[in-house]
Amino acid sequence: MQIGWCVLFKQALAIVAKDMRVEFRTRYALNALLMFALVTLTAVSFTTSSSSTISGDTNLLSALFWIVLFFSTMTGASRSFVAEEDAHTAPLLRLSAGGTVVYWGKFAGNLMLLSVLGAVTFPLYVFLMSADVGNIGLHIVGIVLGTIGLSGGATIVAAIVAQSAVRGALFTALSFPVLLPFLVLAIQINAAAFAGLPMVEVYSQIMGLVAYSGVLITTSVLLFDFVWR
Repeated sequence: MQIGWCVLFKQALAIVAKDMRVEFRTRYALNALLMFALVTLTAVSFTTSSSSTISGDTNLLSALFWIVLFFSTMTGASRSFVAEEDAHTAPLLRLSAGGTVVYWGKFAGNLMLLSVLGAVTFPLYVFLMSADVGNIGLHIVGIVLGTIGLSGGATIVAAIVAQSAVRGALFTALSFPVLLPFLVLAIQINAAAFAGLPMVEVYSQIMGLVAYSGVLITTSVLLFDFVWR
C-alpha cells in the first residue's frame, strides 16, 4: 500500500514539474493572473481614492480584495487543462496517469500559481488602498485557506470545461456557484483581520472554510475519473 502511494505521489509530482516547466517557459497563466490583478487593483484604488470611508470599512476592504483574487483566478486557472487540449497532449495524459493523479498534479500547480498571486496581491492591495493591516496572522490564515479552496474548485471546473468551445465564459459561470461559499467565508475572515480582531472571533468561519475545502476536494477526487475521461 505504501509503495502504491509513493508511485501516485511521484506521478503527481511529475505532472506538476511538467506544468511548471511549460509555465516558466511561456509564463502565460502567471502573467495573465498578475496583470489582471495589477490592473484591477489600480482601477479599484483610483476609483475609491476620493472616498474616506473605504479604508474604515473592513467588510468592503475584504470584499474588494477577494473580488480581485477571484476574477484574477478566473483569467488563468483553467489554463492547466486548456493547454493540454490545445497541445493535443490530453489523450496521452489520460493513458499515462489515473484521474486521481492528474487531479492532484493539476491542483498542486494551480495552488502554486495562486499562492504567488496572493503573496503579490495582498501587500500591493494594502499599499494602494492605504489600509491598516490589522491582524496579519489572521490575514495569512484566510488567504491560505481561501487559496486552497479556490485551487480545488478551479481545478475540477477547469477539467469540466476544457473541451468546450466557450470555456472562458463557462469557466467563470460554473466556478462562481461552486466557490461562492469560499468567498463569503474568506471575506468574513479577512474583514476581521483588517479590523484587528483575534482569530477566535472567526473560529467558526475558519472551520467552515476548512470543512468546505475538504468536502469539495474529496468530492473532486472521487468524481475526477468520470469528468476527465
